[in-house]
Amino acid sequence: MQKITVVFSSGAIQEFVVESLSLTRNRFGQLVGVEWKAAKGQKTPMRINLDNVDGIFAEELPAEQS
Repeated sequence: MQKITVVFSSGAIQEFVVESLSLTRNRFGQLVGVEWKAAKGQKTPMRINLDNVDGIFAEELPAEQS
């Protein structure tokens, strides 16, 4: 599980938890796509317009112990 933080150009911050995150880059290294698999029971954005994003940060969450 990963905690994703998206910082938008407007200064807004969106955080959500996903099972996996995949970033797609073009041959120049520019970010052109982001895909994620939502964690069960977690709300996540349906789509993020990359033109309005200043940064995407991913933090690994520790596995829950039962």
